[in-house]
Amino acid sequence: MAIKDLVVLLNSPNTNASARHALQKTWKALEVALEQVGSALGTGRADELKRILKIALNLSRAKGAYEGLCEGRRLHKFEMNIRGNPALWYLTNRIRKFPEGTGQGRDRELCAYMDSQLMRLTTLRTVGKKDMPLPLEGWGVRTWTEALAKSPSAVSKYISQARKKVLSEDYTFLLVWEKIGKSFPGGPRTKAEHRDLHLDKLYEVDEPISHHESRDTR
Repeated sequence: MAIKDLVVLLNSPNTNASARHALQKTWKALEVALEQVGSALGTGRADELKRILKIALNLSRAKGAYEGLCEGRRLHKFEMNIRGNPALWYLTNRIRKFPEGTGQGRDRELCAYMDSQLMRLTTLRTVGKKDMPLPLEGWGVRTWTEALAKSPSAVSKYISQARKKVLSEDYTFLLVWEKIGKSFPGGPRTKAEHRDLHLDKLYEVDEPISHHESRDTR
């Protein structure tokens, strides 16, 4: 299913009931059409056509389930690759929530934010070193501000690649799927409006930038 289709379903009132009702109406319309065609072709042909339709629908359902599982596994792997990288996790969250703070000339502000998170987590002592959003080991520094001063091109490239992930279709799909999960079961439905995804402002920025934020702020 394409993202636009998923968003349409998400914003439809009473999604489950509406979809089920639409399928039932479509099924009845097809059966009526097959009855008419079958009558014109001769005795027993209508039942044969209905049987073929049922087989086709069952095959389609099985194919959809298989493809859905494959897509779900791929997206799960995509998300786990981000979650497994603390720096990327904090950067992507930050870009998603505050896209106006990313883009050309904003690397310094973003690095300052990352350092503030390091200080916060160090003070709280809630996570181990392996879960801290530290600068890349290859940069040979302890803070993001130092990294930007020492290797501005490398830091900007990393931030740019992180931002591209936030702009990717897979990331957008995860955001929409997250909203769907929060809307069930029961309760008022949450609409996935474009401004809620914070993706519109990202496209207004000329230069790419970074990624995620802290796990306890997502």
